[in-house]
Parts: sequence; C-alpha cells; structure tokens
Amino acid sequence: MRLAWDSSLPTPSIKPSAKPMRRSSSSGRQPPPRTQLPTAMERMMMVPSGGFQAGGVLDNVTDAAGSSGGAVTGGGVGRSSASGRAKQVLPLAAAAGAGDTRTGAADPGTITPRTDLPTLFNFPESVHPAYRPLPIPIRVGLAVLSAMLAAVSTCTKTATRIGGGSSGSSVVIDHINWRRTVGLFAKFALRALLIGTLATTAIQEAFLRPSRIDTATLVERGWLPSPLSRFDSIQSTIAIPSLGNTNTELGPLGVHYLRCGSGDSAPSRRQQRFDVLHCNHGFGASSLSWLPALPSLAERIGAGVGLAHDAVGFGFTSRPKASRGRKEDLIPYSLAGSAAIGTKLVINELEKGQVEDKEHKSVALFGHSMGCTTTLRMALDLPRNTRKVIVLVAPALMLPSVAANEKTVASSADNKDANKQRAISRHRSRARRIVDRLLAAVRRIVVDVPFGYFLRRVVGKANFWMSSLQSVVWGHPDDVSDADGLRFQWPAIGLGWERGLLAFTRSRLLNVDAIPGGDVKLLSDVLNLPDTRVIIVAGGNDKIIPPTASRNVAERFSLRFVTLQGRGHDPFEENPEEFVNMIEALLQEQEIEC
Repeated sequence: MRLAWDSSLPTPSIKPSAKPMRRSSSSGRQPPPRTQLPTAMERMMMVPSGGFQAGGVLDNVTDAAGSSGGAVTGGGVGRSSASGRAKQVLPLAAAAGAGDTRTGAADPGTITPRTDLPTLFNFPESVHPAYRPLPIPIRVGLAVLSAMLAAVSTCTKTATRIGGGSSGSSVVIDHINWRRTVGLFAKFALRALLIGTLATTAIQEAFLRPSRIDTATLVERGWLPSPLSRFDSIQSTIAIPSLGNTNTELGPLGVHYLRCGSGDSAPSRRQQRFDVLHCNHGFGASSLSWLPALPSLAERIGAGVGLAHDAVGFGFTSRPKASRGRKEDLIPYSLAGSAAIGTKLVINELEKGQVEDKEHKSVALFGHSMGCTTTLRMALDLPRNTRKVIVLVAPALMLPSVAANEKTVASSADNKDANKQRAISRHRSRARRIVDRLLAAVRRIVVDVPFGYFLRRVVGKANFWMSSLQSVVWGHPDDVSDADGLRFQWPAIGLGWERGLLAFTRSRLLNVDAIPGGDVKLLSDVLNLPDTRVIIVAGGNDKIIPPTASRNVAERFSLRFVTLQGRGHDPFEENPEEFVNMIEALLQEQEIEC
C-alpha cells in the first residue's frame, strides 16, 4: 500500500528521540523533512531574560541558516522573524488563548493559562496529578468479586469449625443465635472491604497512578507551570561549618525559578527603589506560592527584577542523588544550599546592564516560614555594601533562651576544631564510606520506600491540597480557590518529588548546615550588616506559626512588626493586594526612597 503525503496538513510534533518515518522504496515521492525539537539543554540555553506574557506569542528559535528569532520558554507559540524565512513552529502553552476550559479539539499536550490567574497554567490534558478513580463497570465488578470471595472464605471457615466439632454439632447449628449471625456478617464485610481495597489499590498503582515527569521532559515540552517560569543551570560554592567550613561545589544544578519585571514593565531608573527583589518559599511549597503577588509586588515597591526560586527537594529544581548516606550529598537539599542558589540568581541580575554601573546596589529579600532562614543566609552571602530590606513572613526561626543560646555558642566554639577533624577523617575513611553505603541501602528499604509510597498516596488524592489549605493554612477556608490548590499541586508531578522531600527532611534532621549559635546568631549577624533593615509580618489567624511567636522575635530584636488580621500562614497568597499595599506603606514609613 502506498502512502500519499498531503503537504497541506500540519506536520505533527514528535519527540526528539523519535525516528523519522521511512517510505517504501517503490514510492517516488518523499515527504518534506521534519525538524526535530531542541533538546532540554538547548531549550534551556535559549531562554531569554525577558520571557513572555500569558496568552501571547514569541519569536521562535533560530532557523537552519542561523538567524536569531528570539526564544521560547515555559509556553507560547513560535512565529517567523522579521526576515520572513520559514521556521519550525513549536506548539507551546499560551497559544490557545486565555481560559481554564478546554475545547474538545484541544491538543492534550498543550497547556493553557487560567482566567482567574493568567500567570498560572493548567495541567495538560495528558497529565494526571492525582490517582484516577476506577471506571464504574470495573468498580461494580470488583465489588461483586470481593463479595463472592469474602462469602466463600467466611462460609468455608465457618463450616470447617462446625464440621470438625463433636457429635453435638447439629445442636450448635440449631441454636445459632443473632450474635453469631452478626459476627459472621462483620467478618464477611471486613473481608470484602479488604479484598476490594487491595484490588483497587493494585489496579490504580498499575494503570491509574499519578503522572511523574522528569524536569528535562517538562522543559522540552514547554510544560513548566507559568509564563514567568525559567530553568537555568546554576553552579556555586558553599561553606558548611559542620563540615569544616571547606568550600563545597554546588552544581551544576538545573534550577526552576520565576522572573518578572524585565522589559517595558520594569520601573524607570528614577522610580526604582531596588535593583532586585527575591522571594523564598516555605516548607511543602514552591516558588509558585509567590506567583499571585510577585509581579505586582515588584512593580509597587520599585524593583527592577522580581525573582523566586524552587529550593532543592521542592518544585522543579533538579534533585541530585543523595543515596550514599553521606552528609555531603545532602548539602544541596539544605537551607544553605537553597541560599547559595538564591544568592547566585541575585548576583547574576546585579551584574547585568545598568545595575552593574551603580555604585550602591539595593535588594529586597522576602522569606516565608522555613524560607526566612534561607533569606537571612542570603543577606550574609550577598556583598556587604549592598543595601538590603528584609521582610520575614511568619518566620519559622528557632530562638532558644538567652542562657541556652550562650551555652550553645560556647560549645560550638570549643568543638570547631573537632568538627573540622571529623570532616577530614570522614573524607579519608574508606571503612566509613562503606558503612554509610550499607546504612543508606537499609534506609532506602526500611524508610524511603514505605514513606515515599505513603506520600504518593496521600498527596495523590484529588482534594488533598485544597482540604489542607482550607483546614490548616488559610485564615478563612472559604477564601481558598482552585488556583490556590493548583499552585501547590503542580510540583507533585515532578519525577522524584517524594524522594526529594525525604532528602530535605534528612538534611534538617542531621543538621547538615547547622550554624554555631543557631538562628539567634544568624539574625544578629544580619542586623549588624550596614544599611540593612528587617521587618516581620504575621497573619492574625496563623495556625502553624502563631502570631505571638513572630511578635516575640520582633520584640527580642526590636524589629518592626505588623499583623494582618484575619489572615493565616500565607497572607501574601490569601490576599495579594492587601499584602502589597501593606509592604508599600511600610517602605514609605521606613523612609526607604527610590
């Protein structure tokens, strides 16, 4: 059979690894050549600093002749450059237009922006973030089969006990009372429920489990969660006190972050307060937590660029292997590792364009919950002469009593040399490395596998994030929207999400990045920096970090403290406009001018 090639039809998109279709040698016509999609690394290298807007289009990648036509990242549709030469069109997210409803003719591989939050994309139709329910016919069949197996099992065991009794067994049968009947029915019901649950779980795990996609594939297909999404390779060095303060290489590491405020939307130099704004997220979240507030916050406070990155173990930042059982492998997952990533991103922006020519640079650093420690570490890592305004939202800082803290500082100073020697011996001891590997293998079997499965089952529930935000995080449960749940649900489709979360947890339990003196010393060192101000914000209905705890931190260090009444743990997500207005008023109150 000969295949006719209709050149009027659009060329279907294929994966980079797909082999071109071959025609029979008997055919005299050959289809036009197909252009392969660029690889994930090539796409990453083509990411521009400006990005694109939701629902819009971008110039495409360079053509075969090498002329430049812009780049694509996160989503969008390619188009020809001004030269008019034809280019391969990459179907990406925002081309279908705004709206969170998809038509029946929509490509299941495309993503569309939401109408309620245009800076957030919906999942592609082909991606399933949660366990899918069994079709009704299969559920009915399983129920019937479970009932039959439970009935056979119950009746068989009952008959065996009666038939194996004494000669008076007939009397037992004649005098079965209602208690025995209820007991038999309860056993039948429990067995049927157990068989049905196990069968349902097995089918879901085999055929209907949640999607898990590696970050390289997400970048390649343009399936990042926002038009503000960027994915770059970051490399830095980091000094860890518990490992002897030796400089440890971090990366190269693929980092997902949000970037806004460039191009025409950037404030003029005359109105600009800050060269860079950077935001750190809290535990269980990602940079998407700052998505509702980041663009308006950058604009209103006069920041040239707004940034927010995913810490390692969360979001779509790469998750390096940490299976050898060594502390060094957990450094990227530590708060110090996240601070090194954020610092590198900020410095990269400070070294660009007009910012590089400024004598005195200025940054605004925002941190939320667990991310407040990361923000304080960034303040210390940035150049000392950089002007800094730091806003800590519901800070999860460990502040022991003054006496306990002094004792900790003295003990840390006494053991500084011992820690360094232990770090050196750990590097040199072959036997220790073998033991670490054996312990890590046991841990993976005993801890990682069952806990990873438990996390997947819990987070894989369709309503998990919505119910969690309503019951624990938000100040008013009725304020939680579908977009709020979607921002927390997006990172869970990343391959290795459970493994990354467990690695981060181990880094915290092992105090990989412990600082002598703890958070008290950290905050004190930041306050001793020149031209640095710290503000603390709390939600009045915060159930995770009570506002009294945040107030105690502010009073202990004589810091400006603000409470947003009626808000919970994430006030910048619950009501972004209220939060931005409050920050703008605080900056004016603090007389922080442009």
